[in-house]
Amino acid sequence: EDNYQYADHLLQVVKSLNRNIPVVVGGSTPTVASMVIIENPHIDYLIQGEGEEAMKEFCDLMERGESVERVRNLWYKKNGEIKNNPLRPFVDMDTLPIQSLDLWDGRHFIKAYSGQLHQAGYFEMSRGCLHKCSYCINDAYQELLREAGKYHRQKSVDKVIEEIRTLKGKYNFEMIFFCDDDFLLMSRTRMEEFAESWKSEINLPFWINTAPESINREKLAKLKEIGCHGIGMGVESGSEWLRRNVLKRRTTNERIEKAFRLIHEFGIRTTANSMIDFPGEYEEDIFETIKLNRIIQAKSCDLAFVAPYIGTAIHVLAKRLGYIDMWDKPGFK
Repeated sequence: EDNYQYADHLLQVVKSLNRNIPVVVGGSTPTVASMVIIENPHIDYLIQGEGEEAMKEFCDLMERGESVERVRNLWYKKNGEIKNNPLRPFVDMDTLPIQSLDLWDGRHFIKAYSGQLHQAGYFEMSRGCLHKCSYCINDAYQELLREAGKYHRQKSVDKVIEEIRTLKGKYNFEMIFFCDDDFLLMSRTRMEEFAESWKSEINLPFWINTAPESINREKLAKLKEIGCHGIGMGVESGSEWLRRNVLKRRTTNERIEKAFRLIHEFGIRTTANSMIDFPGEYEEDIFETIKLNRIIQAKSCDLAFVAPYIGTAIHVLAKRLGYIDMWDKPGFK
């Protein structure tokens, strides 16, 4: 969404050169605002939800000169009307191929972390977040993609280890970053299996993102044992009233403080992510956020201004309060 105006301009240039070049879009904004985006005159097709299987089928059909109109997850235009197909089931993560990283310039793998540059790889063990925070798109995903099946899914530990083992030597990875929304949202059995395989077959430092609710002493002991170097967590706001009533997060300051304290006991580096400029936030609320960050003493702190992305409850609230301008341009309504 941040780049949409720029993308629209580029597509306008493309279409001015050749109207017959087909344009297909996908991703988070097209998924939650499909009816809006497909109206863009420079866009011909839209894939809603996960695109691995849908995009492959779409390209295979187009390459053979056959109609793409039966592709599930697809939105398209026909005779001036907007059509959309049913969603396909969520992809089985174990069927995904190993990433083709040869497509990328090697400099993409250089990551600055804790004062040093590392050759780093990015992997996922799961998809989907079960939290329903008002500022996050996951809430909309859970509702809009309900017919596709269970939103939160996990890749088998064997598949994760196989992928990392295959690529770490080829690209000389020194550190691994997991992209899961909540890495520790896993059973004790899965944690034990992962820890055993990681230590024996990968044995590299790694970084995860998780939620304060998922932190406990047992999991942290296991993480420390197998080389977890850092944990990032969302603090967002230090105002419990704002967090509960506007952000729709039930976590208390006490729970957040305890989570960071436990992580520090095990000597694991922490990153605290905070946000300011929520609708309904006052100066006092921002100072509560500052106070909480002083208490938890994270090794690094990230601060972001709230962006009321379409598809989030924050967007609806900001629109009702008149905080954002609404456009009437096709593709931007």
